Amino acid sequence: MPANTIRKPRAHAVRRAFSLLELLVVIAILVIVMSIVIPSLGGVRNAARKSASHQMMASLSTSIGQYNLDLRRLPGYFSAREMGNNTNMDFSTMENLLLDLAGGITTENGAGLLTVGPGGQNGTVRVDPLRIGSPTQSASGSISKTYFTPDPKYFTKQNGNGQRANPGQARDMPVLVDAWGSPILAWRQDIEPSEDRAFAQALSRPNPACFYAQSNEAFLKATSLGKLAVSQVEQSLLGNDNTSVTTMGALLGNPSFAYPNTNPAKPSAARAPIVLHSAGINGAYLGKSEQGGKQFQNTGLPYQPNLDPITGGGFDDFIVTAQ
Repeated sequence: MPANTIRKPRAHAVRRAFSLLELLVVIAILVIVMSIVIPSLGGVRNAARKSASHQMMASLSTSIGQYNLDLRRLPGYFSAREMGNNTNMDFSTMENLLLDLAGGITTENGAGLLTVGPGGQNGTVRVDPLRIGSPTQSASGSISKTYFTPDPKYFTKQNGNGQRANPGQARDMPVLVDAWGSPILAWRQDIEPSEDRAFAQALSRPNPACFYAQSNEAFLKATSLGKLAVSQVEQSLLGNDNTSVTTMGALLGNPSFAYPNTNPAKPSAARAPIVLHSAGINGAYLGKSEQGGKQFQNTGLPYQPNLDPITGGGFDDFIVTAQ
């Protein structure tokens, strides 16, 4: 090429912008992908939470069994009948179990101590919350081993507005919660014999029953419970006076043991002497809006022989039994 030849500059390639249609297609694809991925991630997260909660409840069940084996009685500083009395306004069955299983009882005086229990003639006991998880001390001062040490991340107070029905000193007691931040309920059977007692009722008076709603009223009548701030009165079949007793039969009754020749059938045996109960993903104990509760919002969930409402898929609640 001659030295004096002048090169002509190449024309730059023309860059074409995305058209509006192409952008809309890309956005639509992203929306579809996100609609598939995000629920899947939520499902994985909830499955992990359920597994963690179930493992914790299973560990507690093992502790209950070991306590019963060692002391030949179920844990619970106060009896089931005392817990079911109408003087009990803010103390739950789980908190009662943990007095025996995780300690905290003290005979000392001083700042930071709580006086808890069903109250009235049924009694109270002094507790040091900082000692829960340390060796158990009875009211007489005797020391015994600790059967259950709560994981701190699942052991938190329910002392916010609406987190207890009738907040007394027990509001400052740490509570065992599931991985969604809702208290785990414990139902403890009244095993004292009585020929004609009901399976479940609101109170322990005038006649005894196997289980009492009052023993968990502190949380079942809460209006803003747990991290999810759920009103159990509005959303739970167990939080309403008109539906709670009937629902307790379905929850706590053994599906394999109904009274013969009764219509409707009623349970003749409990699932276990102690039933541990997580409200699950939505934080409502047997929620009215869940598939299994929609048609029973006004009547309560009925007990049905050979049909377990917990394992039947109508609720996201789950339970672990102990004895």
